[in-house]
Amino acid sequence: MIGESTRTYVVGDIHGSAKLLSVLITEIDAQMREKDIIVFLGDYIDRGPDSKDVISQLIALRQRHGERAVFLTGNHEQWFSQTFHDHTKTSWILGMQGLSTIRSYSAEAAALLENEIRSIGISLFQNEKIELLSFRIFFDSMPKDHLEFLINGLTRYYACDGLICTHSGIRPNLPLSEQTEVDLYWNDPAKMMKSWKGPQTLVIGHRDTANIDTSLEGKPIIKEHIALLDTGAYKHGILTAVRFPDRKVLQSTCGSD
Repeated sequence: MIGESTRTYVVGDIHGSAKLLSVLITEIDAQMREKDIIVFLGDYIDRGPDSKDVISQLIALRQRHGERAVFLTGNHEQWFSQTFHDHTKTSWILGMQGLSTIRSYSAEAAALLENEIRSIGISLFQNEKIELLSFRIFFDSMPKDHLEFLINGLTRYYACDGLICTHSGIRPNLPLSEQTEVDLYWNDPAKMMKSWKGPQTLVIGHRDTANIDTSLEGKPIIKEHIALLDTGAYKHGILTAVRFPDRKVLQSTCGSD
């Protein structure tokens, strides 16, 4: 259609919830117009049981939509990448429920890592430089295109037409190009909800809306200049996307399929 404006679909945290993602992608694909963009806010892996399937779906979506599909880095992908580059970085597996991701790729690697962690014991929690050798088996088990996607295929933020998308927020009054990883991946959405005044609309994930207000379980928070789209896909079984600029909410739930 001539003069058709670009719309941007922004998808919240997925966390290994492959069935919910499949339903939501099908709905978005059916609505997307030629110039529309789809942005994912990060945290694709961990917690849920199907991280491998999630990454397969996202790679396929990128193949269909090319540059119109944008994938941001979340804090879970950041720590995954750190572990990939340095097998002594154990914060990902210990603090992010990373074993669920490992198990989705290789039950053997997950069992070996569990045994290795049990054998090493408390030393792992004392910031000692201990390399988990079984990480090599896990990373070798991953398809190369999955590793490429997670290590080199993600971007730090997305901005267009009065819209800024990051995983967790930004530091106000600082150019996007100067934002640190802490600003983009580890910001506190509860504080951002109070402090961000625009003028752009800031769209973030990272924290379940129910952790901010229990009455909002499974619901996004959408205010004039900020939106929080993490609705607890893994915990509550609800994955959310919002289309901008009309702010239409799309959701898939455990009963969607």
